Amino acid sequence: MNWWQRIARQWWGRPVWGRRPSGDAGRVDWVRAQVSSVSDGDTIKVMVNGVQETVRLLLIDTPETVHPNKPQQPFGAEASQYVKNSLPIGCWVDLEMNIQEKDKYGRYLAYVWMNGQMLNQALVAVGLAKVAFTSAGDVKYLPVLKDIELRAKMQGTGIWSLPENQSQRVVNPSGSAIKATVSKRGKPVYYLPLDRGYHTLQYFSWYPSEETARADGFKRVRK
Repeated sequence: MNWWQRIARQWWGRPVWGRRPSGDAGRVDWVRAQVSSVSDGDTIKVMVNGVQETVRLLLIDTPETVHPNKPQQPFGAEASQYVKNSLPIGCWVDLEMNIQEKDKYGRYLAYVWMNGQMLNQALVAVGLAKVAFTSAGDVKYLPVLKDIELRAKMQGTGIWSLPENQSQRVVNPSGSAIKATVSKRGKPVYYLPLDRGYHTLQYFSWYPSEETARADGFKRVRK
């Protein structure tokens, strides 16, 4: 599949789980686990070699439902239910970890795969998670998730339909001149009107300023 076909499918196609890359099954950063419970939209509990472990999904953040100091947030219950529906108790999943296996709380930091599909990506695609939680340093799938998040924003899906998130929706606001997209190499980049390729972009989103584009993880394309 050509890069532009991939972008078109991710922006305009039906949201699907991300496919597990072929040839990775034997890597040491894959852990086989059995789901024992779902805490919320971005945290689950699993059994690994007979020991119960907590797993925090990498690169995403879902609305709060069980935080001790925060009220339940809109779409939090929907995110939790989505994960429960996707990962029935007792099902087997693969945990992918590339930089840091566990955080200071003892939680596994992972991309969660089931039947070759990534749950982290699915939550972003249906507007039940934002791309976040990059402090762990593992940003392997950041360009892909950013690309899918942009589509969810443009469609006003899930959390992006909330009034407080309307300012983050990128639907060609008046006066906007900055175009953000994903490059051929899978990098999130933005273009100014004088940048080469600006006028020939087919799939992009509008941003009102360079500051807002950079805040969402985009860097200016090389001149």
